[in-house]
Amino acid sequence: MTLSKRNSTVLQLQSFEASKERRGTMKRVFLSISLILMCLLASCSMSGSNPGDTDNPGLDQPTNPAEPETPAGPEEPEQAPLSRPYISFIDFVNPGLSTAAVTMSTSEPNAEIYYTTDGSTPSEDNGTEYNWNKRTLHCGSLICKGVPVSAGCTVKAVTFKAGRYSEVVSFQVPSEPTLDPPTIFIRGEDGDLVVISMQTNDSAATIYFTRDGSTPTTESMIYENQKTTHVLPGNLIVSGTIAGHGDTVKAFAHSTRYGLTSDITTLYID
Repeated sequence: MTLSKRNSTVLQLQSFEASKERRGTMKRVFLSISLILMCLLASCSMSGSNPGDTDNPGLDQPTNPAEPETPAGPEEPEQAPLSRPYISFIDFVNPGLSTAAVTMSTSEPNAEIYYTTDGSTPSEDNGTEYNWNKRTLHCGSLICKGVPVSAGCTVKAVTFKAGRYSEVVSFQVPSEPTLDPPTIFIRGEDGDLVVISMQTNDSAATIYFTRDGSTPTTESMIYENQKTTHVLPGNLIVSGTIAGHGDTVKAFAHSTRYGLTSDITTLYID
């Protein structure tokens, strides 16, 4: 083999080896770049996951900073319940016994009262405002201010103020009149004299009485006819009739309007 051929063969071998080495280098570079890209993709995937994920328990999970707590405002004071209304029976309205008079009141200032007479719950939208319906009525021998309602009905009422309601109050109106025995009060004393007064639930009833312990009749003394004004020691002015120490006072009431007679009340004065 000539020298020129050998040289050519050597150059070809060197060129092949160099080309092979370049391909190897490029392959290593390509593998390195691929590995770097895979790591970058894995890192991006982990950074986009939720802090509470447990898919990668071996990796530290990023946590979101805690939001600052909103300071609580001052507590509003608890409102006291509204005062309930008070319903009272006055008397049956003249004439007859089908209508009764009642009055209502409340200790709640600047409040209104709503009521019903059909048993339903009263409110601003259901029922009647008391002050609007109050008027002058003839009850027995009295002129009273109140509202007329049916005898025997159930009156329900509430106090209303600033959008709030009290508890509901229920009142059963008497269906027919009753006559209580007279109540006898000692109003005061002046030496041997004692001033007493008497009253019953019917303002139009007549009270008959005795002071000697005997049983009173419609022929006995009438309290209204014996009642006068007395000035007691200390300038105390009282109204009543005179009795004495040791007297036994007996009294009963009679209602001509209702045709009723009460039981007898007895009071012994020491």
